[in-house]
Amino acid sequence: MLIVLPLVFYAVFRRSEQSVGDWLGRGFDADAPMLALLDSGRFSDSPTGRDLATMKRKFRGPVVADAL
Repeated sequence: MLIVLPLVFYAVFRRSEQSVGDWLGRGFDADAPMLALLDSGRFSDSPTGRDLATMKRKFRGPVVADAL
């Protein structure tokens, strides 16, 4: 138990650390183009911006906020 249990904990920790790193990396890669659109001031011309404008016209504010 003194030998096996620390090895198991180490393996689980390493796997978890890699998974979180991969997840965060993918999240940033997906958000980077959106941030660039926001910085450029052309967000309203993008498909996402047009979808949000349509939702804003059709629904009340709290509903749109929940959808986001």
